[in-house]
Amino acid sequence: MTFIVAHRGVHDEAPENTLEAFRAARTMGVDGVELDVHRTSDGQLVVHHDFDVAGSVIAAHPASALPAHVATLEECLDVLGPLFVNVEIKTPDDDSAERDVLAVTRDVLAVLRGRSTAGAASISSFDLGVCRLARQLDDAVGVEWLNWRVPLREALDEAHRRGFSGVNPHYLLVHADEARRAAELQLTLNVWTVNDDEDLRAQLGLPLTSIITDRPQRALALRDERARDATL
Repeated sequence: MTFIVAHRGVHDEAPENTLEAFRAARTMGVDGVELDVHRTSDGQLVVHHDFDVAGSVIAAHPASALPAHVATLEECLDVLGPLFVNVEIKTPDDDSAERDVLAVTRDVLAVLRGRSTAGAASISSFDLGVCRLARQLDDAVGVEWLNWRVPLREALDEAHRRGFSGVNPHYLLVHADEARRAAELQLTLNVWTVNDDEDLRAQLGLPLTSIITDRPQRALALRDERARDATL
């Protein structure tokens, strides 16, 4: 069964990447949640999509200076409980402001390693260097390479060679042949961000590990619909 993963929580009901959005996801019954993490100037891991919030660069300020809705990674994990959690580590496109990637990766791994949910969590990043680093530092937590520009078969072979646990491609890159190749290599295949009914139905027809979506309630309904049809 393909897992349904709520992209940044259920943000139809609450602002994305907030405790309220994650509580809504857990109540809805999704299989997992994808969230984004940054490190503050005082070494706290906080959950937010962009590098800045309310005009302040997260990496340049202590956690206490950020708006109250910006929760720590540990607070989010407490709310999410047994749900699978995909923690995306972001790196900037320039040399502007973000922090030491080693410190972020190391600290995220330490949080995941110290929790009972560590086996149900993964680190993901578009940055191949972050994925390599995460795998070097820890061989237990899942490492998934986010992919958009690299041809998927090439990305799958690279992930397998590097010992990653999976690849998270944009859904337009995925076809049946690539899905079969991922299975052959024993890699998870987690597509993003699938929102339209037609696209959700198409992706549910492939042997994928999970679908990351902004419409988790609709994705769950379509998955249930497909399961019912299969029993007729």
